[in-house]
Amino acid sequence: MGRGTRGIILGLVVCASGLAIGWPWISERSMATPDHIAEARSGDQAPQAGPEGLAFTDHTGRAVSERDFSGRYMLVFFGYTHCPDVCPGNLSIMSAAMRRLGRAAEAVQPVFITFDPARDTPEILAEYVRHFHPRLTGLTGTPAQIEAATRSYGVVFERADAGGGGEAADYSLRHTSQTYLIGPNGRGVAIFEHDSNPEEMASEILALLEQAPLRLTNGQSS
Repeated sequence: MGRGTRGIILGLVVCASGLAIGWPWISERSMATPDHIAEARSGDQAPQAGPEGLAFTDHTGRAVSERDFSGRYMLVFFGYTHCPDVCPGNLSIMSAAMRRLGRAAEAVQPVFITFDPARDTPEILAEYVRHFHPRLTGLTGTPAQIEAATRSYGVVFERADAGGGGEAADYSLRHTSQTYLIGPNGRGVAIFEHDSNPEEMASEILALLEQAPLRLTNGQSS
């Protein structure tokens, strides 16, 4: 079993320390069958449906929805900019996979969705995403919009306030740490577990593109 989509177990992490932990109060069923993922089948563990009706504000301040990304694959990671290691680590893996795709990367849109809209404004996201892939799009929104996105993807997070009477803004988030591959039709295709291999991620995407090349808006095939 590889470290990519064959490992569907959700990686739950404490970003304040970077240590992986389990959340015993989350049931096995809730982890294995979020809203847009069908029951995992032996040897074919991939999401079977994608998010619908989601709205955000991107890192340029523009209102967007999932329809703005239709026609391309999406690599989606949820996190937050104050995360010291897990989030930047996974975004670096995503960026490395995008670079390995070469020209085929034009068929893939990398996306970072924040769990933390209170702190992650479009301006903060714009500064953050520029440290990764040049086409990485950061998405924030209202708390209700972010909640709708987390429900759709079946991801979970929990605020962990810092001890010692610190400032109210001094908090971390425990959260799931997988990367989701959404197809050009908006349906889920694959899940890459935390700390996946960028070569495997890129190889899996290339295999999908070889099976069904996309015709991009500029009239060129992927």
